[in-house]
Amino acid sequence: MTGAVAGLRVVEAGGGKAIAYAGKLLRDLGASVIKIEPPDGDAIREHGPFPGDEPDPERSGQFVYLNGGKDGARLDLASEDGRAALEALLADADVLLHSFRPGEARALGLDEERLRAAHPELVLTAVTTFGHSGPYAEWKGATLLAYCGAGVAYRLGDPQREPLTAPLDAADVQHAGVQATVATLIALHHRDRIGRGQFVDISSLEAANVAVWGHGIPQVAYLGQAIPQRNGQNLSGGVWGVYPVKDGHLSTMTHMGRHWTAFLDGLGNPEWARDELIRGLGEAQIRRNLDPEQAERVQRVLRGEMVAHLSRLTKAELWEITRRERIPFQPVLTVPEVCESDYAAERDLLVEAPGVEPPLRVPGAPYRMAGTPWIPPGPPPRLD
Repeated sequence: MTGAVAGLRVVEAGGGKAIAYAGKLLRDLGASVIKIEPPDGDAIREHGPFPGDEPDPERSGQFVYLNGGKDGARLDLASEDGRAALEALLADADVLLHSFRPGEARALGLDEERLRAAHPELVLTAVTTFGHSGPYAEWKGATLLAYCGAGVAYRLGDPQREPLTAPLDAADVQHAGVQATVATLIALHHRDRIGRGQFVDISSLEAANVAVWGHGIPQVAYLGQAIPQRNGQNLSGGVWGVYPVKDGHLSTMTHMGRHWTAFLDGLGNPEWARDELIRGLGEAQIRRNLDPEQAERVQRVLRGEMVAHLSRLTKAELWEITRRERIPFQPVLTVPEVCESDYAAERDLLVEAPGVEPPLRVPGAPYRMAGTPWIPPGPPPRLD
């Protein structure tokens, strides 16, 4: 099976999930990836889940998922021999992925200036929390800091309580790791046109800001508008939010007026739903023109009578109503429910990862390419 970037040679050095995921994405597209671990192994090996809940650096679920199919080498990059071995690998490489801050990179001989002189065609991609420039470039970082520094945490949680962080892995994996992969591929395309590589600087804080917060900064910078308060529910682009039901929660999103009225009809059009103001919430003009008294009345109904009504219905019952009425609502699934869903089965959401007994089920590719399918997981590097 030939991947879209077959023949691409990648060296991955450093720690953390961001570069590991970027290396995984490139490997899944057909690249040959060599993962450099310290002599005692990558720190991710210490984190589960583990089969039978018994810690084993060769059977870490996280390590298997992020590194399946990569080749491996254990090098002490603080030693001359280790750096010489890495230099030999870079001589044949197209890409170096690393997670070292500027000072660390210079100490290891992996700074942009030296590598550009030694390997002019190499694409060098660094992924850190704060990037390689600016006042925090030399600071140690973490995903929690990325979310708080990006303003993402400000938007999450009950408005009456402290802000919450988003799922911690997402800043590094879904955001910084994905941005690093895309930017690296673009830099390679440019290299193939002009014959020179370049430095790609990825900050997980910036990646989280753009990918999670979306409209936030433009809304402030260009329109002078305040960011909405945290509440988990909103009336701006439609009636949307997450509401409790009998056995969990339901996510609502009305993209057009029909969605809202069809939902109310599907619920049996109870008395509270016959209120002209409530029934009209599907229309943008009505939502925009609510005066303070009307807005308070709407929230009282949505969080009172509607929640009480929904609490008598299960996710499955509401899912049936919304599918029948062709409304884009979605039950909030637990992780086990996702894994066992019909969607997961039909789309091969989970695949078997070799190299661990019993075999692990891990997420498959989040894309489908007809001409160059993704490369299924292979065994991860071993310590022996």
